[in-house]
Amino acid sequence: MKKNWLHIFVLATLLVVVLLFYRHQPQVDDSLQDIPNKKAPSPAFLAAIHFTMDIPNEMSATKEGKDFCWMTDNGTSIMRNICVYSYLATRLDTADIIAKRDSVMRENIHGETDDMVMATDRRMPVSHSITPNGRLRTEGTWEMNGDMMGGPFVSHSFLDEANGRVIVAEGFLFAPDRDKATPMKRIEEILLTLRQAP
Repeated sequence: MKKNWLHIFVLATLLVVVLLFYRHQPQVDDSLQDIPNKKAPSPAFLAAIHFTMDIPNEMSATKEGKDFCWMTDNGTSIMRNICVYSYLATRLDTADIIAKRDSVMRENIHGETDDMVMATDRRMPVSHSITPNGRLRTEGTWEMNGDMMGGPFVSHSFLDEANGRVIVAEGFLFAPDRDKATPMKRIEEILLTLRQAP
Protein backbone atom coordinates (compact mmCIF):
# COMPACT_ATOMS: atom_id res chain seq x y z
CA MET A 1 0.00 0.00 0.00
CA LYS A 2 2.86 2.38 0.91
CA LYS A 3 4.48 1.59 -2.45
CA ASN A 4 1.31 2.66 -4.32
CA TRP A 5 1.15 5.98 -2.43
CA LEU A 6 4.83 6.55 -3.14
CA HIS A 7 4.26 5.97 -6.86
CA ILE A 8 1.27 8.34 -6.85
CA PHE A 9 3.27 10.98 -4.99
CA VAL A 10 6.20 10.74 -7.44
CA LEU A 11 3.90 10.94 -10.47
CA ALA A 12 2.00 13.89 -9.02
CA THR A 13 5.27 15.70 -8.29
CA LEU A 14 6.50 15.11 -11.84
CA LEU A 15 3.20 16.37 -13.25
CA VAL A 16 3.44 19.58 -11.16
CA VAL A 17 7.05 20.14 -12.33
CA VAL A 18 6.07 19.67 -16.00
CA LEU A 19 3.08 22.03 -15.65
CA LEU A 20 5.21 24.69 -13.95
CA PHE A 21 7.84 24.38 -16.68
CA TYR A 22 5.37 24.97 -19.51
CA ARG A 23 3.56 27.71 -17.63
CA HIS A 24 6.75 29.77 -17.38
CA GLN A 25 7.80 29.41 -21.01
CA PRO A 26 7.67 32.74 -22.90
CA GLN A 27 4.56 33.18 -24.99
CA VAL A 28 5.35 33.53 -28.67
CA ASP A 29 3.44 36.10 -30.69
CA ASP A 30 2.76 34.53 -34.09
CA SER A 31 3.12 37.91 -35.77
CA LEU A 32 6.70 38.26 -34.51
CA GLN A 33 8.68 35.51 -36.13
CA ASP A 34 12.46 35.41 -35.82
CA ILE A 35 14.36 37.10 -38.62
CA PRO A 36 14.11 34.47 -41.38
CA ASN A 37 17.09 33.10 -43.29
CA LYS A 38 15.61 34.32 -46.55
CA LYS A 39 16.46 37.98 -47.08
CA ALA A 40 14.78 40.66 -49.15
CA PRO A 41 16.86 42.30 -51.88
CA SER A 42 18.65 45.47 -50.82
CA PRO A 43 17.11 48.76 -52.00
CA ALA A 44 18.99 50.64 -54.71
CA PHE A 45 20.02 53.36 -52.25
CA LEU A 46 22.00 50.87 -50.15
CA ALA A 47 23.77 49.59 -53.24
CA ALA A 48 24.51 53.17 -54.32
CA ILE A 49 26.32 53.95 -51.06
CA HIS A 50 28.06 50.53 -51.15
CA PHE A 51 26.37 49.15 -48.04
CA THR A 52 24.30 46.07 -47.40
CA MET A 53 21.92 44.94 -44.67
CA ASP A 54 20.22 41.67 -43.73
CA ILE A 55 16.63 42.68 -44.45
CA PRO A 56 13.96 40.08 -43.57
CA ASN A 57 12.04 38.85 -46.58
CA GLU A 58 8.70 40.05 -45.18
CA MET A 59 9.97 43.65 -45.22
CA SER A 60 9.56 43.71 -48.98
CA ALA A 61 7.50 46.91 -49.28
CA THR A 62 9.93 49.73 -50.02
CA LYS A 63 10.01 53.42 -50.80
CA GLU A 64 13.06 55.28 -52.03
CA GLY A 65 13.81 58.99 -52.07
CA LYS A 66 16.86 61.22 -52.31
CA ASP A 67 19.57 59.65 -50.13
CA PHE A 68 16.84 57.61 -48.42
CA CYS A 69 15.12 54.22 -48.38
CA TRP A 70 12.27 52.84 -46.29
CA MET A 71 11.42 49.16 -45.82
CA THR A 72 8.31 47.90 -44.02
CA ASP A 73 6.43 44.67 -43.43
CA ASN A 74 3.07 46.55 -43.55
CA GLY A 75 1.90 44.49 -40.57
CA THR A 76 -1.66 45.06 -39.41
CA SER A 77 -1.32 44.77 -35.61
CA ILE A 78 2.46 45.26 -35.48
CA MET A 79 4.21 47.17 -38.26
CA ARG A 80 8.02 47.08 -38.33
CA ASN A 81 9.91 49.67 -40.34
CA ILE A 82 13.55 50.26 -41.28
CA CYS A 83 14.92 53.45 -42.85
CA VAL A 84 18.44 54.15 -44.04
CA TYR A 85 19.43 57.65 -45.05
CA SER A 86 22.47 59.92 -45.30
CA TYR A 87 23.22 63.61 -45.08
CA LEU A 88 26.30 65.71 -45.68
CA ALA A 89 28.35 66.36 -42.53
CA THR A 90 31.95 66.28 -41.38
CA ARG A 91 31.20 65.36 -37.78
CA LEU A 92 28.65 63.37 -35.84
CA ASP A 93 26.69 65.81 -33.69
CA THR A 94 23.96 64.65 -31.31
CA ALA A 95 22.26 68.04 -31.60
CA ASP A 96 21.92 67.60 -35.38
CA ILE A 97 20.63 64.03 -35.31
CA ILE A 98 17.02 64.82 -34.32
CA ALA A 99 16.81 67.91 -36.54
CA LYS A 100 18.05 65.88 -39.53
CA ARG A 101 15.73 63.02 -38.60
CA ASP A 102 12.69 65.30 -38.58
CA SER A 103 13.70 66.86 -41.89
CA VAL A 104 14.17 63.48 -43.62
CA MET A 105 10.97 61.95 -42.20
CA ARG A 106 8.92 65.07 -42.99
CA GLU A 107 9.95 64.77 -46.61
CA ASN A 108 9.58 61.00 -46.98
CA ILE A 109 7.03 59.57 -44.54
CA HIS A 110 3.46 60.88 -44.55
CA GLY A 111 0.17 59.71 -43.07
CA GLU A 112 -3.12 59.54 -44.94
CA THR A 113 -2.54 63.05 -46.30
CA ASP A 114 0.62 64.98 -47.13
CA ASP A 115 -0.09 67.28 -44.17
CA MET A 116 0.36 64.34 -41.79
CA VAL A 117 4.13 63.99 -41.35
CA MET A 118 6.31 61.99 -39.01
CA ALA A 119 8.21 63.90 -36.32
CA THR A 120 10.11 63.18 -33.13
CA ASP A 121 7.83 63.45 -30.10
CA ARG A 122 9.57 66.24 -28.13
CA ARG A 123 7.42 65.59 -25.06
CA MET A 124 9.32 62.36 -24.47
CA PRO A 125 13.03 62.03 -23.61
CA VAL A 126 15.58 61.22 -26.31
CA SER A 127 18.65 59.26 -25.20
CA HIS A 128 22.05 58.67 -26.80
CA SER A 129 24.49 55.82 -26.23
CA ILE A 130 27.08 53.78 -28.15
CA THR A 131 26.20 50.53 -29.94
CA PRO A 132 28.32 47.34 -29.72
CA ASN A 133 29.87 48.24 -33.11
CA GLY A 134 30.78 51.77 -32.01
CA ARG A 135 27.96 53.73 -33.64
CA LEU A 136 25.88 56.44 -31.99
CA ARG A 137 22.55 55.04 -30.82
CA THR A 138 19.58 57.38 -30.45
CA GLU A 139 16.32 56.24 -28.89
CA GLY A 140 13.05 58.10 -28.57
CA THR A 141 9.41 58.27 -29.61
CA TRP A 142 7.88 59.32 -32.92
CA GLU A 143 4.47 60.76 -33.68
CA MET A 144 2.48 61.49 -36.80
CA ASN A 145 1.52 65.17 -36.78
CA GLY A 146 -2.20 65.52 -37.44
CA ASP A 147 -2.86 61.84 -36.71
CA MET A 148 -3.03 59.57 -33.67
CA MET A 149 -0.14 57.34 -34.77
CA GLY A 150 3.11 57.04 -32.83
CA GLY A 151 5.54 54.64 -31.20
CA PRO A 152 9.20 54.00 -30.38
CA PHE A 153 12.19 54.47 -32.66
CA VAL A 154 15.89 53.70 -32.44
CA SER A 155 18.65 54.81 -34.79
CA HIS A 156 22.33 53.99 -35.33
CA SER A 157 24.43 56.82 -36.84
CA PHE A 158 28.04 56.93 -37.94
CA LEU A 159 30.36 59.24 -39.82
CA ASP A 160 31.47 58.15 -43.28
CA GLU A 161 34.56 60.36 -43.31
CA ALA A 162 35.72 59.32 -46.77
CA ASN A 163 32.53 60.70 -48.31
CA GLY A 164 31.83 63.58 -45.91
CA ARG A 165 28.47 62.28 -44.76
CA VAL A 166 26.61 60.73 -41.85
CA ILE A 167 24.79 57.45 -42.49
CA VAL A 168 21.78 56.62 -40.32
CA ALA A 169 19.94 53.30 -39.98
CA GLU A 170 16.68 53.68 -38.09
CA GLY A 171 13.96 51.32 -37.01
CA PHE A 172 10.53 52.40 -35.83
CA LEU A 173 7.46 50.53 -34.72
CA PHE A 174 3.71 51.02 -34.86
CA ALA A 175 2.06 48.57 -32.49
CA PRO A 176 -0.86 50.10 -30.57
CA ASP A 177 -1.78 48.16 -27.43
CA ARG A 178 0.89 45.54 -28.10
CA ASP A 179 4.20 44.62 -26.48
CA LYS A 180 6.90 46.75 -28.05
CA ALA A 181 10.08 45.50 -26.36
CA THR A 182 10.42 42.25 -28.35
CA PRO A 183 9.77 43.65 -31.86
CA MET A 184 12.03 46.65 -31.14
CA LYS A 185 14.81 44.29 -30.09
CA ARG A 186 14.43 42.42 -33.38
CA ILE A 187 14.41 45.67 -35.34
CA GLU A 188 17.66 46.67 -33.67
CA GLU A 189 19.20 43.31 -34.57
CA ILE A 190 18.55 44.22 -38.21
CA LEU A 191 20.13 47.67 -37.79
CA LEU A 192 23.29 46.04 -36.46
CA THR A 193 23.72 44.16 -39.76
CA LEU A 194 24.30 47.36 -41.77
CA ARG A 195 27.82 47.05 -43.18
CA GLN A 196 29.93 47.92 -46.18
CA ALA A 197 29.20 45.74 -49.18
CA PRO A 198 32.01 43.32 -50.13
